[in-house]
Parts: sequence; C-alpha cells; structure tokens
Amino acid sequence: RDQLLHKNSLGLLDAEGQQRLKELDNQNKASMDQLAQQVVANTHGMYMSSVDKAVSSYNDRYAAVMADNTMKAADKEKLVNNMKTELNSTLTMYQQMYSNISTIKPDWTKFPSASLPGVNVK
Repeated sequence: RDQLLHKNSLGLLDAEGQQRLKELDNQNKASMDQLAQQVVANTHGMYMSSVDKAVSSYNDRYAAVMADNTMKAADKEKLVNNMKTELNSTLTMYQQMYSNISTIKPDWTKFPSASLPGVNVK
C-alpha cells in the first residue's frame, strides 16, 4: 500500500512539474516576443531619428543659403541642388544600412529578409 501511494504521489508531482514547465515556457516565449518587438521599435526609431537629423541639417543649411544676401541666385540654386543630391545620398545610405540590420524586421529572431522603404527629396 505504501508503495502504491508513493508511486501515485510521484506521478502527481511529475504531472505538476510538467505543467509548471509548460507555463514557464509560455511565459518565456511571451517575454522573448515582447523583447524582440521592443528591439524592432528601437531600431526603427534609430532609423527615423537618422532621417530626421539629415533632413533637419538640410533645412538649416537651406535656410542659411536663402538668407545669404551676398550670394547670386544662380549660385544659390546650384548649392541647393548639390545639397539635395547630398541629402538623397545620405538618405539612401541610411535606408541601405538599416535594411541590412536584422533587428529592423518584426520577426528578426527568425532571421527573415526584408527592406525599408526609401526616402528621397525632389
């Protein structure tokens, strides 16, 4: 009788242990998914911040050129066009760079392939 009770209690403990392990596994998966999405959001934020800084720098330089009364209109136009080309190159570089960072993708933990939309000033 004692052996039977002992076997029964071991079986109950094993079932409880298995159930607890499943619960912990589910909690761990949920935590990992949440962390992965936070990393994605942070990477997207870094990309958007880089784009914002590049555009802001362009806007500041554009305002300075337009406010410069010593420059001829043709020189201003040429300089602004060069600045646009530089900005577009910078934005393309950021797009390519961040597209190659695995954490930009929502399911980056599964190592998919994806790319970011480009940004271009005309």
